[in-house]
Amino acid sequence: GQTPLLIACQNGHRNIVKNLLLMSDADPSMLDHGGKTPLVVARERRHEAIADFLEKLHRDPKACRQELRMKYLGPASFHHQASLPAK
Repeated sequence: GQTPLLIACQNGHRNIVKNLLLMSDADPSMLDHGGKTPLVVARERRHEAIADFLEKLHRDPKACRQELRMKYLGPASFHHQASLPAK
């Protein structure tokens, strides 16, 4: 199906992609109706910054999400996260 993440990747909305991955449970491995991941869609549409980001996320998801939290939410987000119970 067409998830918000896939639509953002199709249309080159880098900040929306990052926000969806940071603030929701968006799955970067979810396939569209043609069997393509958000990474493949971004590459096909020549949205290189999004594709590069998704590749980085795939290589090191924890570090990438920490970088996003720091950039968008600031250092306080780490203290809040540390106080939350483990899933």
